[in-house]
Amino acid sequence: MEKEGIVLSVRAGMARVAVRRTSGCKGGCKTCSGCDTPEMLVELPDDLGVKPGDKVEIVANNGRVLKYTLLLYGIPMALFILGIALSSQFFGDRGVQNHELYSFLCGVICFAGSFLILRQVDRRLGNQDAEMMYMNRVVERLVK
Repeated sequence: MEKEGIVLSVRAGMARVAVRRTSGCKGGCKTCSGCDTPEMLVELPDDLGVKPGDKVEIVANNGRVLKYTLLLYGIPMALFILGIALSSQFFGDRGVQNHELYSFLCGVICFAGSFLILRQVDRRLGNQDAEMMYMNRVVERLVK
């Protein structure tokens, strides 16, 4: 995945870059007012000697992005469904009235607990995948 961004600042070997997110219609629709997508700020290692105002090409490793997307969305959803299914079986076998409500609450608790798991995964994998995104080249230098 390749995107362009504008360098906002450079400090201690790290560049802060504003990357415009792409809307669902790719920003080409002039008739709707829904295309105002906010910018995403990322900090990347400055291997190119960039200066504030430079336009740079940013490359992301698609495999790693997909892996983290699956983790981010898959773990909470899986634990939510698993919490509901297991507790529904548990409460249903014991003849508990309103076992659907209790099962849903257990699913919500499992969903919330999944963020503790994601926090631990992020701590372990965060430093290992520091180069998930990097600046590939300077597209346009700010001329002063």
